[in-house]
Amino acid sequence: MTSMEKDICSLVFNQLRKNKRIDTAFINEIIYIYLSHKHMEGFIKENVDETNLQACSNYKKGEGAAIAAFDPKNKKIVYSEEGIKELNYYLQRSYSPAFKSDDMFLLLSLYVTQIILHELEHVSQFKQTTEKEDTLESKLLSSTKCSEIIYIDYPFFQRNYQKDLSERLAQIRSFTTITNIIAEEDLHNNFNVFFNNKLINEKLRGFDFNQYIYFSTGPTLDYMDELIKNGYASEDSLYLYKKDKEKALLELYGQYSTSERVDFGLPILKQEYDQLNESKPKQLVRV
Repeated sequence: MTSMEKDICSLVFNQLRKNKRIDTAFINEIIYIYLSHKHMEGFIKENVDETNLQACSNYKKGEGAAIAAFDPKNKKIVYSEEGIKELNYYLQRSYSPAFKSDDMFLLLSLYVTQIILHELEHVSQFKQTTEKEDTLESKLLSSTKCSEIIYIDYPFFQRNYQKDLSERLAQIRSFTTITNIIAEEDLHNNFNVFFNNKLINEKLRGFDFNQYIYFSTGPTLDYMDELIKNGYASEDSLYLYKKDKEKALLELYGQYSTSERVDFGLPILKQEYDQLNESKPKQLVRV
């Protein structure tokens, strides 16, 4: 575990021992830990606002309840207590056979932590793109307008959510933190199954093999195609873009590892996809 993951782990398990309540103080502490470890103190307001998220959240009802969102205009994280209650109800209804009653609060705490970390990843992305950092992530996010498109054309954002790199990275990194925490703790294997399956599903999301049998162009290049088609970008303005997808595969295959291409939604071979898919843990078991 990284030092940040250790601090988040301590926070979650201290909360479990203390009052078994997810409140503003708990979420503020996650924000403080993340910002301090990422050396981003003062970049956003460190006190979260409780609000109604119906209009601004990327989450739908159910497992992805309207819980939190990053508001870049006001540089703050907002969250909904009602959304947390809704998520708790959903988890209780859907997963109680696989988790003891004492473990259900921990499941909720870890899931809410993942959602807050997801929004904090958007904060990091916003910083990288506004400061034009010289990284693969910053260049891809800047050229694909991932931080802006939700405000420019919300229907476009909704249609292409599965291909959006900013959402992809936020999910992968936040779930990775949770799975790293679980790996260090003596928990029932169902926690590992639950969160690792979600992580792997996020990594596999958006890759399809409809156009080519032996490789997938990947959601990021597919998203770039949609930007060009809708007049939001030109081929020359998109970092790593290639109209010839087989040429793109050959170039990017030698340039980036399987892990990098998967995480960034770049072209992968069918066998790389299959290997990742086969690494999923077994199904949840009744307790």
